[in-house]
Amino acid sequence: MSFKKATLETAVAELNKQLGVTSLVCGGNGGEFTLEADHRPFWEIITEMNRQNPLLIANSMAISGAGTINTLRLMAGGPPHEYKVVDTFALLSPVVTGQPGTGSWMVRLVGFADPRVRISGYSQLRIEKITDQDGNSLMPLVVSNATTMISSMRPVMSWTSYATLNAAPGLTRIKELRAGMALSLVDKEQTVTLDLTKDVDPVDCARGHFTVDKNAAGNMTLHVTPSANAVNPPITPVGMSTVARSFPMTIRVLDKDGKQVQASYLSAATFTMALAAGSSRVEVIWTEKTRDMVVPVEYKDLEVPAGAAIPAVMRPLPMMD
Repeated sequence: MSFKKATLETAVAELNKQLGVTSLVCGGNGGEFTLEADHRPFWEIITEMNRQNPLLIANSMAISGAGTINTLRLMAGGPPHEYKVVDTFALLSPVVTGQPGTGSWMVRLVGFADPRVRISGYSQLRIEKITDQDGNSLMPLVVSNATTMISSMRPVMSWTSYATLNAAPGLTRIKELRAGMALSLVDKEQTVTLDLTKDVDPVDCARGHFTVDKNAAGNMTLHVTPSANAVNPPITPVGMSTVARSFPMTIRVLDKDGKQVQASYLSAATFTMALAAGSSRVEVIWTEKTRDMVVPVEYKDLEVPAGAAIPAVMRPLPMMD
């Protein structure tokens, strides 16, 4: 990939071409970018662009022929986001919100994956060590070291994890933070095509049970329920407690035109979606196999504000339609 004195819009278009999918969107042009890249990692390229002109990175939503998809938005000309690259992920600097001196407060961390890496589930921030400005441990104040994975309806490329702590009077800075976030990455997907022009027999697959109901008006409802043996084994990262696993409900349905069908109901056990009258077929695509990993988090000398809300651009967007 090569471009010289390109606008951000041009650079983003070239990156999407190389990625093979529209995973990046341009949030406004600013400055020029020059790049020569041959078999270089995605975040190394973004970091070089960030050095030339500061970039702000955020999660976003884009509408395409396949429905609503999770994307990364790159914006130039504003205050840049400081981030560190860990493996194939970029982690924004942790943000402290709430009232640390007098009430409960949170440490939030936003992560972004290389757009070719899809995340089907993630854990909250599992703090292993956290100290105040004098080096005293704040671990007794940690309230939420969650032990369950949060599953998204479809694979995503960004996530937000946090940990909640009780009041720490006199806290002015976090001297050291060491934690981890467990991720479940999509390794393999499976597709089943349902012919809706005739009665659809129940479909049983390794991951779930699919049925289609029709009413007198010709409207149809697709029900998806995970099979009893579809529970993944728990993750037991080194240095962390066991993280419980549940069926990763990363599933999407495409109509005959390849457009994503919107889900009307979702729960931990099953979800239902209405199909338009006259639909001839749908493709049900779900996560068949995942690969687990833990992203290590290590920071020193973090600022603790008196009590500020999380910036809008840092807030996680809903992971389902």
